[in-house]
Amino acid sequence: MENLTENQVVYTFFGYGRVTNLNARRDGFVEIDSKFGKVITKRERVRTAVTIFIKTFYDARRKFEYEFPASATILDVKERFLAQNFPDMLTSSIRLIYPMGSLRELEGDQTLEDLGIGHNAQLIMTVLQSFTWDEQLKGSSIQLLNDNYMANKNSETQYELVLATRGFASGKVYWEIKIDTYYEPEDIIIGVANDDVNLYTRPNIGKFWGYIATGAKKIAENIYEDYGETCHIGDIIGISLEYNKGNATLSFSRNGTSFGKAFTDLYGKLYPAVGLYYGEVQVTLLSKPRFSPQR
Repeated sequence: MENLTENQVVYTFFGYGRVTNLNARRDGFVEIDSKFGKVITKRERVRTAVTIFIKTFYDARRKFEYEFPASATILDVKERFLAQNFPDMLTSSIRLIYPMGSLRELEGDQTLEDLGIGHNAQLIMTVLQSFTWDEQLKGSSIQLLNDNYMANKNSETQYELVLATRGFASGKVYWEIKIDTYYEPEDIIIGVANDDVNLYTRPNIGKFWGYIATGAKKIAENIYEDYGETCHIGDIIGISLEYNKGNATLSFSRNGTSFGKAFTDLYGKLYPAVGLYYGEVQVTLLSKPRFSPQR
């Protein structure tokens, strides 16, 4: 049976709460101040610790199980996880994601109680690795600004592509691109490409797989289909590329809401890429993409 003290943070069938009375009504029962108000329950149903599962693709696909005090913070979770598994890493180099509903990145000073992360919850650990747009892998009309995180095209030429400075052939990577400005519904195509893709053509001739973010379509060789939602200036597009046994799945989201899988069975080394079209078009690669480098 759990040893309890008054005002202790605990977890019950009603979620998190604080002990307010150790001898409620009769022996063996306690009073808990929960989000539903005052509740009385048996001591044996009160947990002072919760089980948290942490999934990672770093080094290999693995799932870890821990018990943490009900009062634990996200920083507590990170520090223990790294100390036992990756002692050379800094807590600032990883992120914990809660995948229920909209993806939520968890901050260090937040508690499990604050976040509503209950018993048997599953979290995802990701590693931060920065990349930028590549000066050598872009169309000539595309300008790179803001330390090469921003791609701008202000010309009436046809589609031009720009690729990132690194590609991926294993693991799982997630990055985000902000839509800064565009003119026509098909001005911005966000996706991945091989490094030998034609940088001066509409991205549907092969070696490119993408999401027409401003037109709600997915596009690739012989594919032009409805997908996702129409995005607008200021929206943040999330891109997830995940390899499993050599094949990759590409998915997209808008402001944290996933659209599900866009493409499956991709293979080979793929680079984050965007295609920019007519008039002034601009996107920004948000810094510190999250990357799990091997499976």
